[in-house]
Amino acid sequence: MQNKTPVVPPLFASTNLHNLSQVQVIATPTNPWVAARAEYERCKRVLSWSSEVFSRHARLTR
Repeated sequence: MQNKTPVVPPLFASTNLHNLSQVQVIATPTNPWVAARAEYERCKRVLSWSSEVFSRHARLTR
């Protein structure tokens, strides 16, 4: 029995690298306005969700 290193299928490896590079591109866009816009959309989603939770809580505790 030989001690072999696990072989990663080439397709999986290339897909993995491709996904990683895509994530990197999304995380650090060259255009600052794109980054600001993405951050704004994210904050808006969080704020709308939290306000919804708070209003529901207020209705329950009223």
